[in-house]
Amino acid sequence: MEGGLARKRTKEHDRFEQEDVAFHQKVREGYLKLADGEPERWLVVDGTLTKTEIGNIIWQRVSQMLSREGMLQQ
Repeated sequence: MEGGLARKRTKEHDRFEQEDVAFHQKVREGYLKLADGEPERWLVVDGTLTKTEIGNIIWQRVSQMLSREGMLQQ
């Protein structure tokens, strides 16, 4: 998780960027709990994957949702 926090820092940090790793871990755990309770509403994606892999995972989920709603013609 710390890798996600290692992005380039600017002089001005917002409130969340000023928080320590423990804060971000608690936030992450909260979202994972929500995702575990309602997996049909949440998509957890491994952020260490390549941009292409992440995009494919997201597109697969979106296209499934659109197909269910009859919005995507195949």
